[in-house]
Amino acid sequence: MAGSVKAKTPSPKNVPYTVAGDTLADIWADIEKKGPKVNGKNRAGKTVAKGDANPNCGFKVKEDKKKGVFICDLATSVVNVSLVDCTIDHPKLKSDKNLSAKAKKEWKRFMKELMVHENEHVTAMIDEMKALGKEVVNITKQVEDADKKVAQEKALKEWETDVLAKIDTSTIEARLEKVNKALDSKTGHGPVLDTSIP
Repeated sequence: MAGSVKAKTPSPKNVPYTVAGDTLADIWADIEKKGPKVNGKNRAGKTVAKGDANPNCGFKVKEDKKKGVFICDLATSVVNVSLVDCTIDHPKLKSDKNLSAKAKKEWKRFMKELMVHENEHVTAMIDEMKALGKEVVNITKQVEDADKKVAQEKALKEWETDVLAKIDTSTIEARLEKVNKALDSKTGHGPVLDTSIP
């Protein structure tokens, strides 16, 4: 009874916050004031989502007449995983009319790379949910009991206990936070805006 993991790719909702300034240095200062907090510090962008996992199981029961018991083999059949309430906070420049041509080019580069970085967070989180799904899909139970119904109920209860330990909201939150921190440690929280450009 090999199970499968089905993942729904999220479509993040963009949540812009307005920033302004006549130079890139001014704009960066505004980002540092208004940007979303990540680990206590204002950043240019932030991606958040909640993980969701919905597993189903199937079972087979056979009778062992020699032992006088019913054997219930229960396995995870499918795990549907997804990200819900997925949002990307990012800056939106009120106006670039006072920026130099070089500064406008730098701002465009920065924003393009920032959105790539934030979408890497989405990918990292859905990959983590897929990994979680693979762990859950491997959960199986075998229970013996003289009563067929009791064997099924015991197997289901044991399966639910093990599954809930994996898909508990706080457990999923901790896993997603860990992958986000790992990505930011590796990438330095995304691109750096060159504020030295006049």
